[in-house]
Amino acid sequence: MSISTVATDAVVFLQAQSLVDGTLTTQQGSGVLIAPDEVLTAAHLLYDGAGHLALNTVVSAGYDRAVVHGVASADAVHAMPAADWTHLAGTQGDFALIHLATPITDVPVMALGAGFRGGTATVTGYPVASGGAQDSQAETLSQVPGYDVLQGTALGGTGDQHGSSGGPVWQMVDGVPTVVGLVSSAEGTTGYFLGLTAADVAQIQAWEAIDRAAPAAAALAAGPTGASPSATASDAVADLAGAGDLPGIAAHPAVAGALSRIVTLLGQDAAARGPQVGFDDIAADVLSGLGDNGGGRNLAAALLEGVVWGHDGGGVGGAVSAVAAVDPGILAFPLCERGVRLGALAGQTLFAAGH
Repeated sequence: MSISTVATDAVVFLQAQSLVDGTLTTQQGSGVLIAPDEVLTAAHLLYDGAGHLALNTVVSAGYDRAVVHGVASADAVHAMPAADWTHLAGTQGDFALIHLATPITDVPVMALGAGFRGGTATVTGYPVASGGAQDSQAETLSQVPGYDVLQGTALGGTGDQHGSSGGPVWQMVDGVPTVVGLVSSAEGTTGYFLGLTAADVAQIQAWEAIDRAAPAAAALAAGPTGASPSATASDAVADLAGAGDLPGIAAHPAVAGALSRIVTLLGQDAAARGPQVGFDDIAADVLSGLGDNGGGRNLAAALLEGVVWGHDGGGVGGAVSAVAAVDPGILAFPLCERGVRLGALAGQTLFAAGH
């Protein structure tokens, strides 16, 4: 296999398989390597309308008809839930990080940049209209007033634009290809692209730190013999209670109150259902009692939704406090979104502990 030095070979062709009404379907998309084992992409490619994570996600680096520089499957996925990624407000959170089971080392990777508010940039991806070939266009983009969203021309033009979602909006910065946004959606021939903010970059870097910590955390959880831990839902609830020391929680009484409420409800359900109950089961019970997050109106539900998303998403890491230390941007988010993000980080930690 040849080693590439072409920047756009960092852009991957993505296929995510999900069960929809009992039928296995495949979603085509794009993404970009920001490390040999990390792919940045659009969150809406990896979750169905009910918020379920894709069963299997495979990326091909530098995919362009017969030329493939590396193929790998997802080992973990990090993302934040959104009610509707097709709306401009939802587009601002339409990003996800895929940790690959095996690194792809034969292509370049792109750096991360924040604060691009319009101007010339390149948009790259794999729209269906290109028939399997990569499409890459230099465009003049403008910021949509009031949103961290960029507007330009959709890849694929008047053809089928599906498949370009998750592809990077990028620039050369001091000679380094740098991602400043991601393809999210289109209306007609107009493309809408997430513009990465400093808080977004901090979140992505926090997820990368979680992935780097995964091997040590897994070894610690397994113990010297490699045996699986015998954690219970009650153990998970106890660990979640410790998340109250997170700066993002302690800094706001409403978030701390929401955490206390769900810890109490989870503990009651775990006690009622017995020692063999799983954490997902008690979380589902409590969520049904709390009701829908409803676009951010129910902070306790938002926090618990984040826990469940982080737990099911397969993210792994060390202690919650360590995650907070590498995520200083978390306090910049609105209150309910902060609750979801904090919950997801806590959920990733619970997964690492085997709960």
